[in-house]
Amino acid sequence: MFNEFAVHQSANRCINLLLNPPFCWNSEYPNALGHTPLDLAMRRHYLPVVYLLASHSRPPYLYKKHSFSVNLLLIEPSSAGLISEALNSNYDFHEPSDLTWLLNACTYDENNIQYTAENIVLLFELLLSGPICPLNFALWSALEQVSSVNNHDISCTSYPTCLFKNNSYIRNTTWNDLVTAWALHRSDVTIQSKVCNQRVNFFGPLSLMDFCRITIRRHVLNLIDIHRQAHEQSHVVKYCNYANLITQLPISPKLRAFLSYCDLWPNLDRSRVKVVKTNHSHRNEIPDYIINDLFYENT
Repeated sequence: MFNEFAVHQSANRCINLLLNPPFCWNSEYPNALGHTPLDLAMRRHYLPVVYLLASHSRPPYLYKKHSFSVNLLLIEPSSAGLISEALNSNYDFHEPSDLTWLLNACTYDENNIQYTAENIVLLFELLLSGPICPLNFALWSALEQVSSVNNHDISCTSYPTCLFKNNSYIRNTTWNDLVTAWALHRSDVTIQSKVCNQRVNFFGPLSLMDFCRITIRRHVLNLIDIHRQAHEQSHVVKYCNYANLITQLPISPKLRAFLSYCDLWPNLDRSRVKVVKTNHSHRNEIPDYIINDLFYENT
């Protein structure tokens, strides 16, 4: 059991070694059953490994091999079509809807409420930065009108688990309630008041860093979509998924990790993951060991 835990937690480090010199492992080479390493990683839902393999994969990923997942939405923008279909059939802003597809996309273990809730947070963040997602307007509206929301306790301190308590809870939850609950925490800002010498909570706009990340991701996704269409016409045109393109940018490893949304990845390392005890939704703090493991090439 301890060996399995060690292998699981060190998988991204091992794969990072294999992908870089002197080994230069081909991550796109399929096994006897036709499955690539990325296919197998997608089934495990372990984002550090999925993202690392995706960053070394050039051809467009055949996203139809797997059902929609948050991991897939992060690395392959063409998978947004899957969530568009789900929203067209299930999305009802004010009435309870069948959100089974959302559970399937965000759940790793039905007993791991923390993981599922954090995945929902990451999903909403990615939808917020998606240029073609039909939820964009609803999310932005929720952020603008969050002060009038009465469906969620403004003093809630159980974020993000308040977004997912159990399967029956989310199946009886409306999109309006789920999105606005996330938006309430997402736009919550705490400052130290000089007047009363106490910490005061209020609803504020997204930070400059958040706006920059959203803007950059939207621009990158538009470029990827253009290259994907050109690649379908002629394979001479090189194609890069989101992870691959971000890895190639001439920027610092820390900024690369930020654009990869590492600060919102759920359960990065089970032995060292920080428990969120406050109601702040956006951490923006990426541990150094995550940056070292994923974004520094071995020399």
